[in-house]
Amino acid sequence: MLKRLRHKFVLINMVTVMLMICIILGTIYAFTRSSLEKQCLQRMQSIALDPLQQNTLVIGSDEVNLPYFILEITRFGTVLAISDGNFDLSDKEFLLEVAKAASADSRSYGVLSDYNLRYYRLSNTLKDYLIFVDITSEQKTLQNLLRLLLLIGGVSFLGFLALSFFLAKWAIRPVEKSWEEQKRFVADASHELKTPLTVILTNAELLSSPQIPQENKATFASNILVTARQMRSLLENMLTLARSDAGASPISLQTVDFSDLLEETLLPYEPVFYEKKLTLETQIEKGLKTEGDETKLRRLIDIYLDNAGKYAPPGSTVTVSLQKQDFRHLRLTVTNPSDPIHEKDLERLYDRFLRLDPSRSRNGSYGLGLAIAKTIVEEHGGKVWATTPKEGMISFHTTLPLG
Repeated sequence: MLKRLRHKFVLINMVTVMLMICIILGTIYAFTRSSLEKQCLQRMQSIALDPLQQNTLVIGSDEVNLPYFILEITRFGTVLAISDGNFDLSDKEFLLEVAKAASADSRSYGVLSDYNLRYYRLSNTLKDYLIFVDITSEQKTLQNLLRLLLLIGGVSFLGFLALSFFLAKWAIRPVEKSWEEQKRFVADASHELKTPLTVILTNAELLSSPQIPQENKATFASNILVTARQMRSLLENMLTLARSDAGASPISLQTVDFSDLLEETLLPYEPVFYEKKLTLETQIEKGLKTEGDETKLRRLIDIYLDNAGKYAPPGSTVTVSLQKQDFRHLRLTVTNPSDPIHEKDLERLYDRFLRLDPSRSRNGSYGLGLAIAKTIVEEHGGKVWATTPKEGMISFHTTLPLG
């Protein structure tokens, strides 16, 4: 699909570019041809007004000297050559033929293609004057110009073709990235759903087996319930991300005291952290407000606290700080102990289904929490990133606009 899209982009671009090139080069050719013809006719008119003048016929910026001759035709049909203008007039039959061809045309000027001659006729009561100009050199000039324009057009075509492929690749890159992320998301989601479904099916088969003792069936039923709840959580998180990607996740904006919201959200986690033998330290600046959806902002805090509670080892300390970053933003930082993380992996921590430690899947984590957190923050016009302030520690940073 992406290949067809890229080719379609190149095709549309090249059609547009070639139309413009053809119009520009065609205009140059037509203007040059018209200019040469106009200059030639003006000079022929000047000669016609004074047929006996001994001047050369010069046209164009390159001063092209065009051979010409003048015929005088009386009312009795007599044809006389009165000026040769560097033209051989020894062939009388030729002169009669061109005079007859020019006289047969009702126009005062025109071109005799068979003879490569342009003519101009000036009539009075006694006689007609026919000025003939050999336009062979003029045609060669136009042919050379045409070859040059075709060469320019060909080179331009190849140049724009290469540029179009480059631009197509550059323009399709976000779509390609999104497409790859979508395929990876579907593949990861299928993988994550496959494991709990296998657990549920296995326990259901054991539960329905008559050979299994009755006292063991309660364990199988409990396993099914726990796994089903994990699947529901996974599906809800996937639905949240899908709605966000589709722009169908509405935000109810209102002024939220983020300091108070953070303190309220922290209260239920204090006994949870205590049970896990974790120390919770807070540094919360009062009165920091933002414009946002209180429900989503509360979920953002829950994700960070749940993430810290899951991965911080017993006996360690989790630090939550909220402060004013500058006069336009507040910054929330959650710091907890962590295994060493490579700097390049820090940029991927907010990716979907990312688990740098495969063992984390056993604690009910599907690698979607931080991705949802990033989505919520971006919906509120903020930014997220992760740092390692020192070895064995990781900090998750979030900035939001001050309200």
